[in-house]
Amino acid sequence: RIALIVGGASGIGRATALLAAERGAHVMIADRDAAGAEAVAQEAQKTAGKEAIAATAVDIRDRGSIAAALRDTVAQFGGLDILINTAAIFPSSPQGTISDAMWSTTLDLNVTANYLLAEEAARIFAAEQIDGSIVLTSSANAVVPKRGSEAYDVSKAALSHQIGRASCRERV
Repeated sequence: RIALIVGGASGIGRATALLAAERGAHVMIADRDAAGAEAVAQEAQKTAGKEAIAATAVDIRDRGSIAAALRDTVAQFGGLDILINTAAIFPSSPQGTISDAMWSTTLDLNVTANYLLAEEAARIFAAEQIDGSIVLTSSANAVVPKRGSEAYDVSKAALSHQIGRASCRERV
């Protein structure tokens, strides 16, 4: 399988990329932190080999950047089977408030960017005439909000609805 792991430079994305490599996938590790993505790629290459792992930069707030990362993946490995996004931000405040700008940024990164990623990956799957897989990472905060993390909680609830919408569309 060929997987594009977005948010792969650290945390859950890094662990996902390393596990995919260990299980034999060809993996493109994408992140806004291009140097971090490259470092994880070098780590994964120790398991899977240099021909099976690559890295690319991506800004998931920008459809053009997403399309470029997808093109890089297809050019490197000949296609795409799986898109996994673990990238998100978690702004919080002990007072339970954040700025209007941070609220907007949280929704942009945690909701709208996932919509853009899924839509652009679906174009690749349609061109390849395959049933690809898209994994968008939500959170328990989607159903159990906490004081001080309202923007994150709302964004993950919206993402959960977005995931449900895509699942329903695929079954229709």
